[in-house]
Amino acid sequence: MSKKKDDDYEVGYGKPPKHSRFQKGRSGNANGRPKGAKGFGASLTRELEEMVTVREGGRQIKMSKAKALAKRLVAKALAGDLSAIKMLASLDEGLAKRAEAETEEAEVAVFPNQTDEEILRWYSASRADGGLAAGEGGGEP
Repeated sequence: MSKKKDDDYEVGYGKPPKHSRFQKGRSGNANGRPKGAKGFGASLTRELEEMVTVREGGRQIKMSKAKALAKRLVAKALAGDLSAIKMLASLDEGLAKRAEAETEEAEVAVFPNQTDEEILRWYSASRADGGLAAGEGGGEP
């Protein structure tokens, strides 16, 4: 058996000569991407646009898969599923901002201000003294 050197190259079927293998200015993919081959996003969009039959309220309705998924997600969120609520909030930025604003408003409303605390102190003091009877309007604190 004779050893071949690294620079020895056997030319034959599927093995063109090294000097003519890659020509300058010539693409390896001259035809480009086939027209029918689409990316993942296009495939997902096509799949979500397909129609499906759904039973709703005792009758069958045809709607897109995307609409059916949206209805299911909203139904789960309304049922109290926290993961569905989080997903809805992340999908709809406006919803997330409105929910955050409502939460902040609720927190502000929960904490009494200084005037409220003074009124409560006055009321509890007057109740302890027996000064405020039922139906008695009382004066200002």
